[in-house]
Amino acid sequence: MTTTTTKTSLLFTLAGLSIMGVTARADAYSDAVLAQNPVMYYRFQTGFGESGSTVINSGSTGATINGTASAASILNTTGGPSGITHPGFQTNNLAATFNGSDNVTLSQSDVRSALNGSSAVTVEMWLNTSDATVWQNLFSLAGNKGNALKIDLGPSGRIQVGSRRSDASVYKEITIWPAFTANTWFHLAIVIDYENATLSLFKNGALYGASQTIDWGQTDTNTTLSVSSTATQPTLGSTLKGQLDEMAIYNSGLTAAQIVAHYQASLTTSSVPEPATVSLLLGLGTLALVASRRLIARCR
Repeated sequence: MTTTTTKTSLLFTLAGLSIMGVTARADAYSDAVLAQNPVMYYRFQTGFGESGSTVINSGSTGATINGTASAASILNTTGGPSGITHPGFQTNNLAATFNGSDNVTLSQSDVRSALNGSSAVTVEMWLNTSDATVWQNLFSLAGNKGNALKIDLGPSGRIQVGSRRSDASVYKEITIWPAFTANTWFHLAIVIDYENATLSLFKNGALYGASQTIDWGQTDTNTTLSVSSTATQPTLGSTLKGQLDEMAIYNSGLTAAQIVAHYQASLTTSSVPEPATVSLLLGLGTLALVASRRLIARCR
């Protein structure tokens, strides 16, 4: 009887472990991003062949700032960073694909509520452009006197960031040359610190050059970002030619240590089981439960 009880306990333990396996984290990279509480986080992760145009927001503001793709074909067609080069993503990671005219629109009023008055803003993403010779818009957010924040890719591997602080009449742009190449995934993070008047650009976790001093909004009374209630909808990828993935927007300034930790997470093997593994674990759990019941029945 003792032997039977021991075996039964072991089988129940195996079943429990098997079922517990399916609750593992999504992947190392998204865990690192979510730990910093982005207000918006678009993973473009649904499934190949699925229809629909909703872009799910996994950030703290949730479904209120879900995006809407101008064409369903933007979604569920292309793989994102993953595999040997970026094991921190699940192997079936997906990205959004833009053709130079499609975009993803966001709710102006809800973005305004999420970002208005922020003393710093961070925009983080993974990019893979198919054309490094033309201007392409990655993110555009209208403000009370024009663009509040705009990020563009430019010819010859340049990135241009433009912004203003609240009530600023002058819009200025800064161009940085991190020398990205076409058809290659890279991680980009841009931190605009309105309070301390600095702009920092990180490529693949490393600060590119030095933080730039910004003079956006010299006539301001407030050193914060202002998003207009009458401006047009914010957009992602409105003229991008290529893929965009893991777009995260924060109403705070990430530190250099946090950004490098995010990039390093993309290189860290994720512990999440693949779908086939999950099925196997569930199957083993079911078999273990059935076997344990049979053992109990025999003991009666």
